[in-house]
Amino acid sequence: MSRRPTRIKVRSLAAGGSSTTPAIAEINLTIPADSLTIIVGANSSGKSVLLAALGGRIRATRGSVVIDGTSVERLKRKDRSERIALVPQHPSAPEGMKISDLIAAARSPHSRFFIPYTPADEHTVAQALNVTGAGAYATADYDELAAHQRRRVWLAAALARNTPILLLDEPTHSLDLARTQEMMNLIHRRTREHHTTVVMTTRDLPMALRYADQLVILDEGRVAAAGAPSIITKELLAHVFHIDADIVTDPATGGPLIIPAAPPHIRIQQATHPSPAANNPASHPTDKQPTADAAGAHPASNPAQPHPATDTTGNTAAPTPPAQPTPEPAGATNIPTTARPSSTRIGGAAAPNSATSSNPTNNATNTASDSVTAAQQHVAACKATVEQCRKQLEECQHQAKQAATKARRLQAKAQKFETELDELDAADPQVDTLRALTAQALADAHSAQEEATALQEALTAAKEAVTDAEADVHQAKHALRHID
Repeated sequence: MSRRPTRIKVRSLAAGGSSTTPAIAEINLTIPADSLTIIVGANSSGKSVLLAALGGRIRATRGSVVIDGTSVERLKRKDRSERIALVPQHPSAPEGMKISDLIAAARSPHSRFFIPYTPADEHTVAQALNVTGAGAYATADYDELAAHQRRRVWLAAALARNTPILLLDEPTHSLDLARTQEMMNLIHRRTREHHTTVVMTTRDLPMALRYADQLVILDEGRVAAAGAPSIITKELLAHVFHIDADIVTDPATGGPLIIPAAPPHIRIQQATHPSPAANNPASHPTDKQPTADAAGAHPASNPAQPHPATDTTGNTAAPTPPAQPTPEPAGATNIPTTARPSSTRIGGAAAPNSATSSNPTNNATNTASDSVTAAQQHVAACKATVEQCRKQLEECQHQAKQAATKARRLQAKAQKFETELDELDAADPQVDTLRALTAQALADAHSAQEEATALQEALTAAKEAVTDAEADVHQAKHALRHID
């Protein structure tokens, strides 16, 4: 089917939430025609709000959404339904409704007086049921379907609308891997084969990177980045999604592929932690194990008296010299067996050593010396922590002062605009401009105030860290006095 490409432009859009704290703000986007644009972001980042604003389901508090030169808010409901099909994340249907009736109802925007349902409508519905696989349960009740079947039904209803713009909120939610791939393949083909502009939201970032023509990353209601999937970086992943991951080349598409970093407790550690078998040659399966002698005793049971070895002819061979200690593999820690273990706990006692156990005075002296050293090291570490916390405290105080100054300056600017607005006549053409500047200044002041509040909270946390560190220093000094 051939039709004119449909492009969406979003300019300075704010919507949802309240007038002072919108759910999304300052959204500027151009959504290309006949393409798949995928909106991603963390939970509560504004994905569903942006999608609803694109479809005209919620009114914008600022800015606009323009479809082929016409604001979506100026479109009549029927015209909007003929241009845009929107499937919310959790749609519902009347109780006991047949699937075939639900799909047919999607054609209502195209109906005309006295001709509610035409053969063309019937063909479009049948095609939508067939391409989505929902035709297998066309005669079933909606209430009888599983979650993944309902997803197919609603996609079929959207396709039956046959609009140039298709908006899908989490269309793969609750689907398993195979059904997710099938759904995404179907959506992607729709943009190519039917010249449809598709915008969808998802929390599945790896899947979005594979299928998206354009990726829109939202962070707390604002666009953090937008463009081809190649815009994704480690810094974006850490800042927006709070994950540590590597980005490699997808062998299937040549685009980016995300590999989350493995946590330390499941990383492969053979290089630094060799297996016990590597340190014990006797346990290696290729080594020959000694056999029992005639009396039933194991030859290795008395290492001080090794048994003579015999060769293959039965003659007694010369005694084998004592085996040399097996060298430790690279990376293994070699602890001498004669080293005297000591306790690193303050006030703790060291284990007695056979070489010095005959001299209790020396043992006590060495134990006290080790404990004093450990305590002094602990005091030094605590002091370093205190110094670091103090530096963070000074930085937070500086940032809090800057934020407070910025908030006061913006509030004064807003008051100035309000004063100028009151002095102008209501019919003056500058009134609208000043009103917009006032609203923007108030919004900036509100944001600056929130930043100041956040910095104040960080300042309080830093103070608490300093207090805790000073308490550790006090305890360490107290323990040191007891040891001395």
